[in-house]
Amino acid sequence: MSEEFEYCVVDIETSIKNRGDEAIGNNKASPFYPDNKACYIGYKPEDGIESTFNAQNAVGNMGPWILSHYPLLVGHNIKFDLHYLRKTYPDEYYNWVINGGMVWDTQIVEYLLSGQTTKYAKLDDLSVLYGGTVKDDRIKEYWNNDIDTEDIPIDEI
Repeated sequence: MSEEFEYCVVDIETSIKNRGDEAIGNNKASPFYPDNKACYIGYKPEDGIESTFNAQNAVGNMGPWILSHYPLLVGHNIKFDLHYLRKTYPDEYYNWVINGGMVWDTQIVEYLLSGQTTKYAKLDDLSVLYGGTVKDDRIKEYWNNDIDTEDIPIDEI
């Protein structure tokens, strides 16, 4: 007997302020750096009707809504997104966990499907492997030039 769960694909875009002498680790977008924050949340429920990025002023409502409506969150390297959900919405996040919140991480799934030979698979690589398209690299160029996510034109995000 299989049990089905409603799911929502989630991707959180964050600020990249973790630099210099005060940096924590080497990830500019580290969720553990106090000045970093969630800027945009992209989501796509399983029914596929909605798919959007929410501007920062809407992020405050979207995270709790996702956590209260979907027992299964899907994402690539989703531990990163979960850290931000926990940091930004601690009460809602812990309620989601206590109520049986589940995770499907496509990066970990690929590791298992590849017989543990594909470690830390990149989303672009998996997209090509499974017949999808590759995301636009312009955003990566902004980040490589230390332009914070909040300063990237919203229509490009």
